[in-house]
Amino acid sequence: MKIKDMTQMTLWLAITIVLAYVPSIPIPFLPVPIVIQNMVFMMMGAFLGAKRGFLTALLYLFIYATGLLGRGGLAVFFSASGGYLFSYPFAVLLIGYFFKRYWSQMTWIKAFAWILLFGVIFINLCGALFMVYYLHLGNLVPILVSCLIYLPGDIVKAALAVLIFERLKLFSLLAK
Repeated sequence: MKIKDMTQMTLWLAITIVLAYVPSIPIPFLPVPIVIQNMVFMMMGAFLGAKRGFLTALLYLFIYATGLLGRGGLAVFFSASGGYLFSYPFAVLLIGYFFKRYWSQMTWIKAFAWILLFGVIFINLCGALFMVYYLHLGNLVPILVSCLIYLPGDIVKAALAVLIFERLKLFSLLAK
């Protein structure tokens, strides 16, 4: 791996860590708050690509699991938030793969569609399934309906991720 690759990965890791300290928005009837970090994971896949983005997301989760950030810890991975956390590296992997594969044909709409599919729907579906397991619910419908609360904000975050990507993709330190 080149120095430039490691520098870019470190930069995205630092951005993710800094945004971990942005206060989350609790939802009264759901155990998982609204966070800004999933937007960073959406952009991480677009900027770093599949392999480097996946490794960076895994490194962040490892640091988060150790509790070195003053929050997190291994117990969070086995709470209602676990499905969201486990889905982040795979969402980054899928976004990175499709951005690279369709780079020559990439338009704003296609970029938004990939990020919407993998950065919003995939993450929320994984999170909802894990929440159903964690809360020992026999029926998936109530939790999926309650997860619709996340969708408007996540759609806005996906649009912001694409807008930021479009503006910053030419900066060599951030881009591939």
